[in-house]
Amino acid sequence: MSHSVRVRIQGREYHLRSQQESDQVQKVVDFIDGQLAEISQVGSVDSQDALALTLLNLAGQYLQLRDGPCQADPIQDKRLEHLLLRVEEGLK
Repeated sequence: MSHSVRVRIQGREYHLRSQQESDQVQKVVDFIDGQLAEISQVGSVDSQDALALTLLNLAGQYLQLRDGPCQADPIQDKRLEHLLLRVEEGLK
């Protein structure tokens, strides 16, 4: 079942549809918003650069988990891949 969720990232409101419950979507949003805020605090970075740097950091973390020495199991891989897709969809 698809849920409609209204979220705010970096002060901008987004209306999302997700298969996940709204509290799970909010956890993802809070994580992304925190990552963006952390990058933005480093220096004078415009929003597009902050977004690009955040996505690079998250993709790097994802790939490290996926390809790391302890090889994540297929179920964990799917969860991480799904999370990354949700993040990308939420930022469109």
